[in-house]
Amino acid sequence: MAVERRILKSINSSHVTLIAKTPKWLRYELPNEHIRRTQKPTCIGQKQVWYLLKLDTSDEEISLDLHEEIEFDDWKWVDYWKPVDEVINFKRDVYEDMLKALAPILFNNEHSIPTKLSRPLQFSAIKL
Repeated sequence: MAVERRILKSINSSHVTLIAKTPKWLRYELPNEHIRRTQKPTCIGQKQVWYLLKLDTSDEEISLDLHEEIEFDDWKWVDYWKPVDEVINFKRDVYEDMLKALAPILFNNEHSIPTKLSRPLQFSAIKL
């Protein structure tokens, strides 16, 4: 499965369990100032299916630098809702929708959504 190959490439670990995924592609468009018109093909946005995974190994087993093309230089555990605050503004709606959809599965419906995340729930995640 593509998500497992991606995880192996990114963190050099295949010790994950797929728990859930978004039921559809989540899309965003790049604002004009972020489009690299000289890059071919020209990227005008992205669509992604998001997955909830469980790490089945220790943090020490994660390695970000074992491949020629290193994509990440650091990682850390953060509060579940923090990515919405940290991501660039044009991706915020996608992050909010994804986190809201996956939260009921992760937290077994015993979660609360921060009041600042005011978008209505768009869809529910699929448990795998």
